[in-house]
Amino acid sequence: MGIAVRLGSSATRLAVTAHSHYGFGGSLATGDFNSDGKADLAADSTQTTYIYRGGFAKSGTTGKVTKHVPSPSVADILEPTALVAGKVTKDKAADLYILGQGYKNDKVTQAAWFLRGGTTVKSGKFTTYNGSSPDYSPAGVIADFDKNGYGDLAVNDTPCNNGAGSVVALRGGASGPTTNYRLTQSTSGVVTAATKHDGFGYALSASDTNRDGYPDLAVDVPEEKVGSVTYAGGVHVLRGSKKGLTGTSSQWFTRATAGVPGSATQYSMFGRLYVRLRDRDRDGDADLLISDNGTPSVLLRAGTTPITTGSATEPTLRANFPQ
Repeated sequence: MGIAVRLGSSATRLAVTAHSHYGFGGSLATGDFNSDGKADLAADSTQTTYIYRGGFAKSGTTGKVTKHVPSPSVADILEPTALVAGKVTKDKAADLYILGQGYKNDKVTQAAWFLRGGTTVKSGKFTTYNGSSPDYSPAGVIADFDKNGYGDLAVNDTPCNNGAGSVVALRGGASGPTTNYRLTQSTSGVVTAATKHDGFGYALSASDTNRDGYPDLAVDVPEEKVGSVTYAGGVHVLRGSKKGLTGTSSQWFTRATAGVPGSATQYSMFGRLYVRLRDRDRDGDADLLISDNGTPSVLLRAGTTPITTGSATEPTLRANFPQ
């Protein structure tokens, strides 16, 4: 077992002993966690997250390696299943959220553990956002949704409300996460209704789609019913604002939306393969890329006005288009 790190035109492998690092590398994240100007690599394994300091040599050697496991005062156990790197505090170092299943008082929960970057990476707040149901494939993204200078974490909680799903936003602060709030299909302005197993939040992506300076959030709902078509799916775009993410002026796109190529079909689960907000045409705002099961991708253009469907195209893109 190991991880291949690309160095220019070649790659090197970081060897790991399989017995002591079971499941090593299931989730990866990169960032300059100690602000020395070199990219570092975070990798998870069962109950442990490792941070490899850059730079990486072709021989497979690297800088200092540190292990991170929450203390008993933070959590009984945390099994990492996703890593999210980004700027949360206002210093120069990248920070890291470890998402996973936390065990507290013999109950399995979903949780986000914050590690603050710096010369020494420090343990921070442990936030439980679902106290009854685990999710072994969480998704999260960091962006400054309220434009106050601190990065916020948006993380999905798809088991919420009998699988209807939700998105939890953890506000960033001077030393890490502070308060949090939850968005669902019952949030004012969100046009679809919450029903069992919709999976609101299954995939997430963040960027500014209308040039107002606030990042927006694309939220996939893969099992949403569209008209009479079950499991057709769709994608919401929630707006960033001074108060954070909001359903006000949000947009909803499906294969049945006027101007979107194709038609809603059963089990297509629009957005399930990927949802990405990316400035594909380099005009200063993020466009929306969506792909589903078995049909071409959809690219919806953005501008100073919200995302429009009149300029929708079907590009040929790999399903694992980078997050």
